[in-house]
Amino acid sequence: MDPVLFKLLEGGYWMKVSKMRKILLACILGALTQALPLSAIAVPASSVKIPEAKKSLEEGECAGMIKALHTALIRYKTRGGLYPTTKQGLGALVVKPLEGPQPKRFKSLVKPDALIDPYGNLFRYCLPGTINPKSFDLFSVGKDGKEGTADDIGNW
Repeated sequence: MDPVLFKLLEGGYWMKVSKMRKILLACILGALTQALPLSAIAVPASSVKIPEAKKSLEEGECAGMIKALHTALIRYKTRGGLYPTTKQGLGALVVKPLEGPQPKRFKSLVKPDALIDPYGNLFRYCLPGTINPKSFDLFSVGKDGKEGTADDIGNW
């Protein structure tokens, strides 16, 4: 027998390779016919969660940006001896403030685009904070762009 055309199966049976391919193809098609109706049910159910996942991703990105700005503010205080005032704002992390108390040493700690949240709004900074009166408040006004609503994300 030609080894290319026939293959020895378990149990000592010989079968043509082309017949084995047909059986394998039939098994694959059978599995697909059983799986496709299930995927038709599963795909719409999972697609409903995509907006929620996108919202969660934006909130996570925003929280990460707030942590990075928080760290930059701590570095500003460590280098300069004080936090920027509310009037100087987060812009003091980018350029040296012209008015108000001056830091002892200054170095630009963030790029200007780091001051914009994933929703296109500027991050808000307040010293002393209303929520953190012994420190500062740093937050995003969220997707709605309004301060004091449930979608605000901050360092509290």
